[in-house]
Amino acid sequence: MGIWALRDKPSESGLNDVIWTAVCLIQAAEILGERPLAAELDQATEHLGVPGDIVPRRRPRGSASS
Repeated sequence: MGIWALRDKPSESGLNDVIWTAVCLIQAAEILGERPLAAELDQATEHLGVPGDIVPRRRPRGSASS
């Protein structure tokens, strides 16, 4: 325990791990100015009925959560 190692298979995996890995990779590509999955993401958001122009919003500092 306590030793980090890269492996070809995770010791435990679940759907959340797969989803968050994909989210991180998509966000990294966006930051780099590339959109390799633009068409697929647009199609998925349209299929789910999610507006394609949404952006994350942060609460102003110091505001209490409701």
